[in-house]
Amino acid sequence: MKINNHSDSVELSSLAKSKKSDRAAAAKKREEAQLKSNEGLGIGSTANVEISSEAKSLASAKAIAKADNVDQEKIDRIKALIQSGNYKPDFGKVADKMVNESVLQELS
Repeated sequence: MKINNHSDSVELSSLAKSKKSDRAAAAKKREEAQLKSNEGLGIGSTANVEISSEAKSLASAKAIAKADNVDQEKIDRIKALIQSGNYKPDFGKVADKMVNESVLQELS
């Protein structure tokens, strides 16, 4: 077995590794400086935004309320019944519709 002594090759390899390490350190410093400058703005790679299910439901309800197929006369009639104390909902129908809506949502 022949062993070659390539000291030039080893030195170049060490030099390349050293330069690569220096570049990585410089990139890390730039990234840290960028994150630090963005802290006051709430910007950064660590920022996460989550929208609660309540907010999603509210947005959905607002979209439905803005739809053109709203029966304003029916809404006004029910409001008047509620205010006068004469509104008597059929709780069985309400429960059935709630269950049906829940099943439809699970299926989709």
